[in-house]
Amino acid sequence: MLDVGCGTGRDLALLTERMRIPRAVGLDLQPDMLAHARARHPHLEFHQGDIRDADLGERFDLLLCVGLVLSNLHRSEDLAAATAGLARHAAPGALLLLELAHGTARPAPDLPSAYTAGPYRATADYQLDPAASTLVRRRTWHGADLPAPVEDFVTFRTVTVEEMRALLAANGWELTTTHDNRQLREGPLQGWRLTMTARRTG
Repeated sequence: MLDVGCGTGRDLALLTERMRIPRAVGLDLQPDMLAHARARHPHLEFHQGDIRDADLGERFDLLLCVGLVLSNLHRSEDLAAATAGLARHAAPGALLLLELAHGTARPAPDLPSAYTAGPYRATADYQLDPAASTLVRRRTWHGADLPAPVEDFVTFRTVTVEEMRALLAANGWELTTTHDNRQLREGPLQGWRLTMTARRTG
C-alpha cells in the first residue's frame, strides 16, 4: 500500500494494522511530518517526495490519497500530473482511494462551521468561487492561553465528478464509486468532500 500525503503516518499505521497489509509505504512533501512519522512508526517506510514527479521504482496494489491532498494543487496541470504520478505507482488492477473538495454550484450544507484542536476552538467561514474552482476556508481560533484570536486560511481546488472521471480515464483509471461522505451513504452528491475509488485499467 502507498499512502500519498501520509503526513504523520497515523492513517497508514492504522490501516496497516487493521487490514494486515504486509508492506506499507508513505510519501509526503514535508520533512517535519516525516520525522514525526518515522519516530512514531519505525516499522513503516516513509519517503519525501512530490507525487507529481516522484518515482519510487515500485508499484502498489492499493493507493491512498486522502485528507484533501490533491485539493491543495490549484492548477489543472498539477492535478493531471499528480493523477499520472499515482498511475506510475499502480500495479495492474490496483485500487485507488481519493478525497477531494467537491465543486458544488453553491456552498455545501455540510461545511463545518466549528473546529476543535485540544483546548482551542475555531469558527470557520467559507468563500466558494465555482468559476475559479476554489473554496477558501478561513478559521478564527480562540483559547485561554492565546493573547488574541489566531486566524488561518487555506484554498482548496474543487473538482466535479465528471472532471475527475475524465482526468482519471486519461491516466488509465476507471472511476468506480463516488460518495459525498466518509460513511459511504448513497444519495445525491451535495456534500463538500468527495470520496472516490478508481481501478487501474491501463
